[in-house]
Amino acid sequence: MRASLHLFTLLLLCALRADAVPPTLNYAGQVAVNGQAFDGQGLFKFALVNTDGNASYWSNDGTSAEGSEPQDSVSVSVNGGLYSILLGNSAIPGMSALDASIFQQETNIRLRVWFNDGVNGFQQLSPDRPFASVPYALTAGDVSDSSISLNRLSPEVLGALNILPSISTQPFARYDRSNGSAQLEVSARGHNLSYQWLKNGQLLNGSNTPILQ
Repeated sequence: MRASLHLFTLLLLCALRADAVPPTLNYAGQVAVNGQAFDGQGLFKFALVNTDGNASYWSNDGTSAEGSEPQDSVSVSVNGGLYSILLGNSAIPGMSALDASIFQQETNIRLRVWFNDGVNGFQQLSPDRPFASVPYALTAGDVSDSSISLNRLSPEVLGALNILPSISTQPFARYDRSNGSAQLEVSARGHNLSYQWLKNGQLLNGSNTPILQ
């Protein structure tokens, strides 16, 4: 049975150089197989495509055409479903250099990802992730290697990055038999998160924290 795969983008940041060193995109994501966070060495393929997904601007091995799947893959360590990689870092086996001028010439670039858990073969993760104009804005000027935290990004940039909230730990319960009570807790990732518990599809008033007693 083919695994159901989901890709949740946690962060899209740029670490770029203005000198002769090729630019890189620091990409971090999350992958699950059959609803469970994947652990282990995963195989990934990456391509930068247009909005319609029928044009390729770059891929990890340079073989993607018209949004097609690249031939070679990149091995990435995944822990608890989380992974990160420097796209365009040619020091990584299977990774080709990235030309920063792509983001100057194209305004609507999306990242397409394929994943292989070693059992189900390569599957394209969806949806393609939009870059908007953020990478191009970060390439301008004399920029050295750096990282940017989410708290320093404006709401407009966060919206362009399309950083969506995701549940990192599904709700679990702790029971106290002495008083017959239970405490439910959930963990999530994202920016400016808010919570709301429901029972039988109905809102529980005042239950808007990660813990429900």
